[in-house]
Amino acid sequence: MLEDKPSVPAKELKPWYYQDWFLFPSFVFWPLWSILTIRSPWHNGFIAGALSWALIFMGVYLLVYQALILGEGISRQGAVTFIIPGLLLTIITQIHWTFIYKPKILNVSNTGILDPDYHMEEIERPRSRRARNRNRKR
Repeated sequence: MLEDKPSVPAKELKPWYYQDWFLFPSFVFWPLWSILTIRSPWHNGFIAGALSWALIFMGVYLLVYQALILGEGISRQGAVTFIIPGLLLTIITQIHWTFIYKPKILNVSNTGILDPDYHMEEIERPRSRRARNRNRKR
């Protein structure tokens, strides 16, 4: 018996922090891009996931091992410029995702009804009976 993968929500439901204009610059702020990519239902590729985990491990190594144990590592200026804003933005986006957007997306996937803010004709729906039957669970 094959299990269906969770479907990718419509692009219209993407919050601002999952839009490409935000993800590309967020690569600079240390855990932000990695966490957003790992938790995203829209960005689930193997290469992006592996790169995200690698960046998290390298950041932990630089912060914990080199900075605290060896006494060398990232400077205070680097921490203030990249890591602290990245941590703050990560916390803000994940709280926003968990309590606002994720329940909205789950509600849409369960009921099939979008909020009035979104356009129904832009969402891809199966056009033929054959396509609809393919998506049913057996």
